Formats: sequence, C-alpha cells, structure tokens
Amino acid sequence: MRRKEQNLPRLRWLRPRTRTPPPGGPAVPAPGGNSISSARLGKDGLGGDASCDAVKKNLAALTSKGQKSIVCEAWVKNGLSAKGKAARDASRTAAKSGASTQSYEPPPDWCNSGWQWSRTQECLDQEVGLDVINSQGVRTGWLEFWRTFFVYANGNQTNWSYQVDLGLIGAYATGYGTQVTGVAYCAAPNPGMPVSPCTGIGANTFGPSAPLNPNFPARGESSFAANSIASGAFGFTKNVWNLTLTNPAWDNQLYTSATPPGPLRCDNALPGRSAGCVFGGFTPAIIYPVNGLRPEFAAHVKAAQVSGLAGAYPNGARLHG
Repeated sequence: MRRKEQNLPRLRWLRPRTRTPPPGGPAVPAPGGNSISSARLGKDGLGGDASCDAVKKNLAALTSKGQKSIVCEAWVKNGLSAKGKAARDASRTAAKSGASTQSYEPPPDWCNSGWQWSRTQECLDQEVGLDVINSQGVRTGWLEFWRTFFVYANGNQTNWSYQVDLGLIGAYATGYGTQVTGVAYCAAPNPGMPVSPCTGIGANTFGPSAPLNPNFPARGESSFAANSIASGAFGFTKNVWNLTLTNPAWDNQLYTSATPPGPLRCDNALPGRSAGCVFGGFTPAIIYPVNGLRPEFAAHVKAAQVSGLAGAYPNGARLHG
C-alpha cells in the first residue's frame, strides 16, 4: 500500500516541480518570437540603438557628448555554448549548495535554447557579447555573459513568479566590473486578448548587483498575483523585466527588456476548483514511450500517426479542435 503523505505547512504559493518533465507533455517552442528588445543606450533606452554597428555609425555624435568609453552589443544568440553552459551550471550548483545568498528557483532541464514553454513554465537561455570601444572605434574591452529568463506558475493558484539571472562567461579589461539593475512589472497581453489585471508582490527590483562573476550571478525574482477573478471569468497577462547594465569604466549604460512571448491565462472557469493561471496556448499531450511500460500500445499509436491520423506531437494535427 502507498504510504499517506504527511500534512505539510501551506506555502504562499506552490512552485511547480522543475527537474522532471512538465505536466501535459514535453516543453515545445513558445510562439511569438524572441520577445527580447534590442539593446538600447541609456538607463531608459532613449539613447538609441546599442548594437555595435549602430554605435560605430553614430560614434561622432556620441563622442561629441563626452563619451570616450562606450559599451555596445556585439551579438546575441539563443542557447548556450559548452563554455556558457559550464558557467551557468557552476553558478546553479553554487546556488543549490548555499554558496549564493540570493533566492533561486532552478529552471527546468529543458531550458537551453530560445523561448520554450509547458503548461506552467516558460524559459529562455541566451549568451550575449558586449564590446567596449573608444572614441576612435577601437575595442578596449569586452565581456560575454549568459542570461536566463524563467516564468513559473501553478494551475491551482493565481500567483506566479518571473525570475532572471545573469552570469559572467569571460571578460577583458573594461568588461570587468559590470553591474546589473532590474525592475519587473505587469504588462498587457497580446492585442485583442481580454486582460486579467495583475498586481506586483513586493518590490520586484534588484541591484545594482555586485560585479558579474562566474560564481555569483546577478539574480532578480519578481512575483505577481491576478486581481480578483469572478466565477466564470478569465483573462490574460504578461510581465516584463527591464535590465540596465553599468560599469564605472563606461561613459554610457546599456538597457534591454524581456517579455515572455506566451501570455499567462488566469481563470475561474472550472466548477469545484479554485482560480489558477497557466499558459493557456500550450497544447497538452500524453506521451507513451515505445520502450516504456506499454510498448505494444505505444507502437499502435505510432503506427496510427504514421498512417496519417491526427495526434502526432508536436507537429501533427491535434486530436481536438
């Protein structure tokens, strides 16, 4: 007989399990594109395009304002290289061992590419390269860092969190000493979607962080709650992290923002259940491994899908409309 679970104290909200396959099938690419703004100059992003190509074209105007050490964004790529993954994993090990004093929820194992999502989680891993150039356009320093954006919710509660962490991969000269400041807030969903207003829980800010280094990345945790949801009602919401990178050796700042592409749906539409929030656009699936507990049944399902019947996941026609 299965032993009864012990009664545990009730938490403010229940965090989903993140180290196992998510409920409703494996994670798949989230729709809606990258949803990371192009880097901009200045704390509020009003200083113009911060790509290195744009900065070099505008170098005369920037240097006329007294900027002699200018940071720019050289490249961004989804997913992590072997070097980036090693740096990220080392920082996560430090967080789990208690070497980091910051709050941390480990992102899922499938988070290692562009935006991916499941029913209750949405995640992005990226590497970013920055150059520091002087008034002649000569590179005087650089840094590379990884960043992870991670949203986690629970279908039985109307609270959720949006976490960001950034860690150093490597740097040279004026790339060292970079700090990060962040602020998160509620945002409108996609155009035409009914809105589920949300409220921030706590400050939802962090920084300026300590200078980025491989062992103690900059981390920010933001938490939100859907406003009162009437019986039968539903709506959608999104959240944003605004990040500003600064360095005493730079004469400018670098600003970017991140909005997960898939909006959360919060509803109170199921009789007998409490209101909750999930990524409603995610299509759930039941997975039957061909080498699992029911190999014969899995083989029949596979044969049916190969024949052209609906249900193949994630690229086939769905079983429902």
